[in-house]
Amino acid sequence: MEYYYLKNSNNKLLNELGSILKAPLVDRTSTITSDCSVLTPIPPISNKHLDYDTICDDRAKGLLKRSEDENLELRVAYSGGMDSTTALVGLLKFKGDYPNADIKVCMNQKSIDEYPWFYENHIKDKLDVYMGETFAEEGVGENEALGLNFSQDTGKDYLVVTGELGDQIFGAKIVLLAPEK
Repeated sequence: MEYYYLKNSNNKLLNELGSILKAPLVDRTSTITSDCSVLTPIPPISNKHLDYDTICDDRAKGLLKRSEDENLELRVAYSGGMDSTTALVGLLKFKGDYPNADIKVCMNQKSIDEYPWFYENHIKDKLDVYMGETFAEEGVGENEALGLNFSQDTGKDYLVVTGELGDQIFGAKIVLLAPEK
């Protein structure tokens, strides 16, 4: 998780893009603006070559260790797609090495529909699940409803684990449907 403190941004470009995307944008590199104090800068790029499997394994082990060491839940935002499945598989692969790590899967029915075999064989009756509605209320879409799972108060702090940015890195089916976009 990245932490930053945003002062009042006077950068017109960031404000306009943030308005379009309906999310505040922060330039963690301080290339465009320096109106925010970065508490966790982008880490330096390693000069040693790591393959994707090693990167996923190392990240999963680090999250599991942190869960144990700091008594944190790992709340996995699971859509059933390949990116969030990759994140969850990484955690499950090393869960035995970190028996006190606390994994909670935040999902909804669409998550099951996306990958029913994985749900039946690796999640159902094996992991703690926060099941959300596909649509929580009028005007609240599935991503917002899934996000409501994160607000459940168990009295424990947590880290959110996602496969986010996987589509942006590896592509998504939307690219096949509208490559010009």
